[in-house]
Order: sequence, then C-alpha cells, then structure tokens
Amino acid sequence: MNFKFIIPAVIVICLLPAVYYSWKATPSVAPSAPQPSAGPALVSGHAPSTEPVARQSHVPDDVIEERRAAARIEAIEAMEQLNDAKTLTALGNALADPNRDVKDAALEALSERKSADATEMLRRGLADPDPEFRIEVLEALAERGDTDSLRRAKSDSDEDVRERAAELLETAGN
Repeated sequence: MNFKFIIPAVIVICLLPAVYYSWKATPSVAPSAPQPSAGPALVSGHAPSTEPVARQSHVPDDVIEERRAAARIEAIEAMEQLNDAKTLTALGNALADPNRDVKDAALEALSERKSADATEMLRRGLADPDPEFRIEVLEALAERGDTDSLRRAKSDSDEDVRERAAELLETAGN
C-alpha cells in the first residue's frame, strides 16, 4: 500500500468541502423589524410556566424559607470568627431578619462581642416589632451594663418590655 498517496487524498477529501463552502457566497438577508410576540412559542403543546423554579419542582414555600434561613444562620455562625466593621454591620442588619431563628443567631453572635460598636448594633434590636425579642435584646444589653438603653425601654409600647426593663435596672442597682 502506498501511503504517500493516501494521506494527501484524505486531506483533500476532508478539506475540499470546507474550502468550497467558505468561498461560496452566502445569501445576505436584510434585517427586518422585530415582530411583536404574542408570548413564548409553545413547545409540544405546553405553555411555559411562569412559576418560580422551586414551585415547579413542587418544593413547598415553607421548606424553601427554612433552607434560606438555615443558610443565613450558617453565614452568621461563620461571621462569629470575623472581627471587622462590615461583619459587625451585617450582624446588626440580621437583627431585623423576618425569621426569628436568624435574629436569635445574630443576637447571640453580637452578644459575644464586647466592643462599643457591638453594643450599638445590639441596640438596633430594640426597634423590633416582637416584644419578646426586644426583651432578649434588653437582657443582652443589661449584661453589658447599658443602663441608658434599659431606661429608655421603660417607656416601651409593650408592658412586658417595660416591666423587664425596670427589673433589669433594679438588678443593675439603678
């Protein structure tokens, strides 16, 4: 078998169509104005769903929210090791989270920090709509000796918060 003719023949056979079609003139198409669409095209007779992907996978909303809250709690736990201004701000913002477990994790993480900035972030929790959470924040502030916040909490809109603030002030000796 003579290979010196086979290899060039294979190259010519493979490359000839590529060269031919690259030289061949392609028809030019004039751009047309976009046509208004009545919506996405139907594939196999089914309309595309406008529901979120999670709904399409039949995962209940409460399960999705639990997973999201768990992820936020993990992030807070990871931030416990960091000690910078951005982390402190993120923990302070987490005190306003709609999920109670997330707020509790942020409160715990901030309570472990002994800086004045952490105390200031903890005070954000006193604006929470949940009186039980405000009481927990007051207790954390009382451990820090923040009697000014306790005094202000004596005028809280909730009676239980006012009573707990008075108790904490008595314990603090003020």
